[in-house]
Amino acid sequence: GLTNKYRIFASTLDKADVQVMHDAIDSGASRLFHNHVFQFDFLNDPFTLLPAPLQSILDDPEQRRRLVVYINPPYAEAGDIRQLSGTGANKTNVAVGHAAYKKYLSRIGIAGREVFAQFFIRIYHEMHGVVLAEFSKTKMLQAPNFNLFRTEFRPRLRSSFLVPARTFDNVKGNFPIGFFIWKTDEQETFIETVSHVYNKEGSKIGSKTIVCYDNLKGNIGKWVLSFKDDDEQSLRLGFMSNGRNDFQNQNLVYIINHKNQMPTPRGWWITPKNIIVHSIFLAVRHSIEATWLNDRDQFLFPNDGWETDYAFQADCLVHTLFHTQNRIAHTGPNHWIPFTEEEVGSKNAFASHFMSELLRRSVQTLLPATAQPDLFSLAGEADEAARAPSIQRPGRGRVLDAMSQEARAVFEAGRALWAYYHAQPGADPDAALYDIRLHFQGTKTLPSGKTQMNPDSPDATYTQLLQTLREAQRALAAQIAPKVYQYGFLKK
Repeated sequence: GLTNKYRIFASTLDKADVQVMHDAIDSGASRLFHNHVFQFDFLNDPFTLLPAPLQSILDDPEQRRRLVVYINPPYAEAGDIRQLSGTGANKTNVAVGHAAYKKYLSRIGIAGREVFAQFFIRIYHEMHGVVLAEFSKTKMLQAPNFNLFRTEFRPRLRSSFLVPARTFDNVKGNFPIGFFIWKTDEQETFIETVSHVYNKEGSKIGSKTIVCYDNLKGNIGKWVLSFKDDDEQSLRLGFMSNGRNDFQNQNLVYIINHKNQMPTPRGWWITPKNIIVHSIFLAVRHSIEATWLNDRDQFLFPNDGWETDYAFQADCLVHTLFHTQNRIAHTGPNHWIPFTEEEVGSKNAFASHFMSELLRRSVQTLLPATAQPDLFSLAGEADEAARAPSIQRPGRGRVLDAMSQEARAVFEAGRALWAYYHAQPGADPDAALYDIRLHFQGTKTLPSGKTQMNPDSPDATYTQLLQTLREAQRALAAQIAPKVYQYGFLKK
């Protein structure tokens, strides 16, 4: 679409690519000029090596103001999810050897370890006044690692739109890529923008607010951390893997028995003092479906509204009890059984009654982290050693009474599933939901030699009971989702 060859310049890093373009010019396939196509290392070479006509444009503020820059920098990153999980290599060295990195490191920080950020900051400072047009992820506007970068890179965002990453050939992943137009002769601090959204076919499907999180109170991890309980005398109910604070890391948010089950533990112990907070954390993270469009949205430090919403607290607890990301298994006393033996027809006594008694205790607001009591006083002979101090505030009704109709439906669907399991010969009285699923679904061996739970079961009754539970769980998630935004865990 660019037709005025007198005003078009093209550079590339590799000499071979320059030759390809020169051959195209010689064959008549390209209308550019030979001396407008040149080899140039943008992150290392001085602008004095540019062709004279282009150099004159850069030297003239008025001409430079009308210069449009399209760039295709490599989006090599210092690390990715494979590297974090121990299966990939760190790519830091692809970025830190450039002159641009060394020149701007102190001003853009860790963002400089990504090559495209070096392109942007050099254009902004050394070609100031140009219009910069580019496709990229939204990390420049949102990612925590780009916090310092945003204080230095302050052009006005003129307009933007978002498309799925898979719109582009050879791009893997399910995240948004934006087209952004920046006016570098105008400065502003980016706070938020509303971008048009298009699907892969090019049809407009709505709009999306992109928010900068720099001046907010913090992320959801900081909130949960304020309720951390490392007291070795506390009853350890399980370990919450916290993942990271955006949708793209949802699969890393789960509950297991012990942190030793993780190669690189990141998370917190769940105890009677913080079980409600951790239940809210897991429910908030998993009640809204992850999509390509919200993939980079950050979960945040909430406002105080959740503290007195007892129905919300109860709903989140129920949501967590029956969610597939609750991977508690019977490896010792199982403190996550929400029913009594009579309710599910168990033929043997449970080793722990913690959860069933917690559900029958009074819902309370949380006290500050510096003076946290247990949220619920514990009872039951099996849990006597872990009995918590009595609550210092008046009760607000039992958890079972506070929960919504949607949570009640989940609870009853779960009870029916537990009862069916306990009707089976040899049922383990302390089985967790994971154990019940494993019993009916069995496992298969993967080519790697690892075992994996089968996705379904030949038992039709179990399959129907599980489907009923999952449908009820989806309805409960829909009940919780509006409050995720209401209490500021996510920005609209």
